[in-house]
Amino acid sequence: MEIASNFCLLHAKLSKLGFSDWASVNEGDVMTGSPHTFAVFLRFLYRRFPAATATLLRRYDWFLVEADDAKVGASTLRLLSTAAHETNLISAAQFGQCKYAMIKINMCHSLLRLLRSLRATSSAPVATGCLTYQGLKAAATREEIAPYCSPSRTPNGRLRINERRSELNSVSRS
Repeated sequence: MEIASNFCLLHAKLSKLGFSDWASVNEGDVMTGSPHTFAVFLRFLYRRFPAATATLLRRYDWFLVEADDAKVGASTLRLLSTAAHETNLISAAQFGQCKYAMIKINMCHSLLRLLRSLRATSSAPVATGCLTYQGLKAAATREEIAPYCSPSRTPNGRLRINERRSELNSVSRS
């Protein structure tokens, strides 16, 4: 019962923010804690607050919004534990399971609070478009990317970026 009322509150917040992809979400997936369903919610929140997301991308060199549901969940969990000091979180492996619906709903609420607080305190310019790897790759020039996703200033950060880039490039495509 508590899950249903908590999701009702999340539903109202997402609808107020303009989430319109309710056709891809069903109640069973929400109540069982489907990772895909909650990854859809998380991606929407990141896109809805582009300036706050850009601030987080600049602040944490390990933070990426990726296409893979488990990786979106894992990076959000790490972000919430680091930036918002959340302690009642699940692990990245648990996010990938169809369980823990209440914690995943609370995670969406926490991310929304974090993004709203960053929007209120941030003086960063508003980024346009999608802030995922594909969206950045589709940008026309390096100058368009620079204000929103500046390269890491530390050698260790550049090494991680290059490792991740080579990992993504080695994935077989059909």
